[in-house]
Amino acid sequence: MMMTTQYSATYRLEKFLNQLLQPVIDIHEQGRIFHNGTDFLEKFHNYIDQY
Repeated sequence: MMMTTQYSATYRLEKFLNQLLQPVIDIHEQGRIFHNGTDFLEKFHNYIDQY
């Protein structure tokens, strides 16, 4: 998670990136291992389809 103050120039960028990257971080924290880029994308799409 990135930290910025609400009135900084990068606040909205931080919010956008946090929403974009949070699923990837969640997958990583669950200990999933990816063998290559294709494997990552397949598992990532499957994860998204669950929700």
